Amino acid sequence: MNLNTVLVPVAWETIEPEEGKFDFSNVDGLLKGARDNDLRLVILWFGAWKNTYSSYVPAWVKRDQTRFARVQTSDGHGTERLSPFPPPLAMLMLSHSLD
Repeated sequence: MNLNTVLVPVAWETIEPEEGKFDFSNVDGLLKGARDNDLRLVILWFGAWKNTYSSYVPAWVKRDQTRFARVQTSDGHGTERLSPFPPPLAMLMLSHSLD
């Protein structure tokens, strides 16, 4: 096929399944496989967002909605998407927009 580069997804939930406990064995395996086959590797990092959803964050992030705020729709309904704003900043922005 004359390929020299592969694109592979790596999800945050795979790298840090428990807070502060990192497991790079998956990435190590990808790197070894690429090297063994004389291929270049492009890692597609699926961290906090992928196509606007927070599907690839670890379960410990998904469970802690106090530390990891969610986006809210304009009518106040919550979503599964992580907010880019920490909770205090989000509250400040919300109170400012209501003034």
